[in-house]
Amino acid sequence: MFESGVQVVPAGLEETPAGAALGALLERLDPERVSPHDTVRLVAAQRRQLAHQQARFHACAREAALADPTAPGGRAERDVPAAGDELRVVLAASRTAVARVLDLADAAVQFPRLGAAWEAGLVDEQRVAILVRWTVPLSLEHATEVIDALVDEAGGLTPSRLIDRIQALARALDPQWAEKLYRRHRQQRRVRARCTAAGTVNLSALDLPFEGAVRSTRRLNALAARVQAAGHPGLLDTIRADVILAVLHPSHAGADDDEIVAAVLAMAQPDDPRPRRRPDPDHAPPADPPPADPAPRRSTRQSRFELRVGLGTLLLLDDRPARLPGWGVVTAGTARELAASYADAEWRVAVSDGSGALVSGLLTRHRPAHCWETPQEPPVRGAPRPVVELHVTEAELDRLHPGDHPGWTRLLADLQHQLALWRAACAEDRAAREAEGRAAEQAEGRVPAPDDEPALDALGWARVAARRRRRAREALARFPSAALRRWITMRDRSCVFPPCGASALESEIDHTLAVAGHGPTRSDNLGPACRHDHDLKEHGWTLVQLRPGWFRWVSPTGHAYERPPRPVVDDVPGPRPPAGRSSTEPCEYADEGPLWVEELHRAPPAPAEGRPPSGTPPAGPASAPGPPPDDPDPPPF
Repeated sequence: MFESGVQVVPAGLEETPAGAALGALLERLDPERVSPHDTVRLVAAQRRQLAHQQARFHACAREAALADPTAPGGRAERDVPAAGDELRVVLAASRTAVARVLDLADAAVQFPRLGAAWEAGLVDEQRVAILVRWTVPLSLEHATEVIDALVDEAGGLTPSRLIDRIQALARALDPQWAEKLYRRHRQQRRVRARCTAAGTVNLSALDLPFEGAVRSTRRLNALAARVQAAGHPGLLDTIRADVILAVLHPSHAGADDDEIVAAVLAMAQPDDPRPRRRPDPDHAPPADPPPADPAPRRSTRQSRFELRVGLGTLLLLDDRPARLPGWGVVTAGTARELAASYADAEWRVAVSDGSGALVSGLLTRHRPAHCWETPQEPPVRGAPRPVVELHVTEAELDRLHPGDHPGWTRLLADLQHQLALWRAACAEDRAAREAEGRAAEQAEGRVPAPDDEPALDALGWARVAARRRRRAREALARFPSAALRRWITMRDRSCVFPPCGASALESEIDHTLAVAGHGPTRSDNLGPACRHDHDLKEHGWTLVQLRPGWFRWVSPTGHAYERPPRPVVDDVPGPRPPAGRSSTEPCEYADEGPLWVEELHRAPPAPAEGRPPSGTPPAGPASAPGPPPDDPDPPPF
C-alpha cells in the first residue's frame, strides 16, 4: 500500500458505499501522505461518509426523542417531552436547535427517497435542510413531488441553485398559490431597524414589491458605480450604504443624481476599506473625470436587469414561472408586470427545439401595444441596458396566429418572419455543403453527375458566399460581434465553470483556445466565464469544448469536470392543484409598532395544512403557525 512513502488510495474508493466499509477504509488513509490527485478523491469520499454519519446522527436523535421507558418496547408513538429535554443536555443546545434536528430526522422518514439518499451519502445535511425548509409551505403532496424530483441531483447543485430549482418547481405546480403567497407577503412590507452590539445600526426593508425593489436596486447600483468611477476610494458595498444614507437624509431632499454623487463622495472616510481593483473609467458617464491609473472594475451580480420569461406566459397561454438571474424565480404575474414596464429594454427571443436546446436567437424591435401605455422611467446613468429574453419552442411559435393575440400582432409576425429567414439560410447552407460534397465525389469519380436541377441558383450561392465571408472575418477578429456574443450568452445561460451560476450577461466571453494560440472567434470556441473563473486558466486549469456548448475543465490535480449544455427552458411540470392546501402565511407581519426591534431574525415559514409545524418543541400537540416559542438562547438558531 506504500510506494516511496506515498500512500496509495485503492481504485474502488468511489464505488465503496458509505457506511462501515468506507469509514474503515478512510481511517487507514492519511491525507498528508497521498498524492495531490488522490486528495481530491478523499474529499469526495469523506463528504459521502460525513453525509451518511449526519443521517445516522439524526436518526439516533429521533429515536432518543421517542424513548419512553414506560411505553411498550421502550418507544412512544410520538415525541416525549422528557426525551426532548434530555437531548438539550446531551447536545448542549436550545429547544429550537433540538427541534430543528428532529425536523430533519422526521423529514427523512416522511420522505423515504430523501432519507435513502441521505443515508447513502448522496445528499448532505445542508441540502436536506434546504429541501425541507423551502417546501414547508407546500402541501404534503407537492412537497413530496418537489423533493422526489430534486433529491437525485441535489448533491451536485450549489445551495442557491437548489433553492432556485425548488422555487421553480413549486410555483409551476401551483401558480395560484404562488401568486397568493406573493400578494400576502407584499401586504406585510415593512421597515425594521436595530442597534448592533458595536453601536452601528442595521436598517432593513422587508417584503417589498418585486418590480419596485428591482428598479430601486438598479438605481442604487448605478449610483454606486458612478460614485466609485468618480474617485471614491472605498468598497462598492460601502458606497451603496452611503448612497442610501444620502438619498434618505433630510438635507438632500429633492437632490438630483449629480448632487447625490457629490454628497457620497464627501462622506468617504479615511479608514474605509479599499478594494483590490480600481474602477474602470469606461463605466463612468462622460462628464465624470476618470481616475488615474485605472484597472478593470469587478461588475456586480445584480447590476444588470435580465428577465427570462416564456412567450406563452406573456400571451396568457400559461402561468409558468420566470427567472431573473441574480434574483431568483418570480411568478407569472410579476413577470408580466416587469416585461410591460421594460419596453425600453433589449428584447431577445430564444427559440429552442423540443429538448430545450437553442436553435435560433432573434432580436425584435417591436413591443406589445400595452407596453407603450406604461410610463417609462428615465434612463439610469451608468447602468447597462436591461434585457428581456423571451423563450419559445419552434413548434409553439409556428402554432401561434398573430391575429389571435390583439396587441401582439406585429411582434409575433416579426418573429415568425425572422424564423422563416433563419430556416431558409440554414437550408441554403446545408444544400451548399451537400452540393460541394457531391462535387468532390464526382471529381474523384465515385458517383455519376446528377441529372436533376441544382439545389441552389446563383443568388442562393451568392448569399451562402456572403455568410461564409462574414463568418471568416468574425473568426479572425479579437472580439465577437454583437450577434455572436448574444448567441453565446443565450446558449450557455451562465458561466461555464460547472458550479458557477453567474449570469452569462455579467460574464466575459472567453476563448476556449486562446487567440494567442490561434483560437478562432467562433461559437465552438467561445463561452461565458465570470471574472474569477476566467482567471482559472492562468492558474493551472485547462478548458476544452467537446462540442459547441459542452465544456470540460481539467484541474491542476488532473481531475476532469464536465459542464454539459443547459436547456433554454427549465423542465417544470404543468399546474396540478394539490388535494391539501399549501400555506401562504407570512413569516412576519407589519404593525403600528416602533421602527426599532431588539433582534431581527427570520421566523420559520408557516407549514401547509396537515403538515407538522417547523421549529417547535418536539412535544405536545401541533400548534398554530408562528414564531418559535420563548427561548433563553438568542436567535438565530
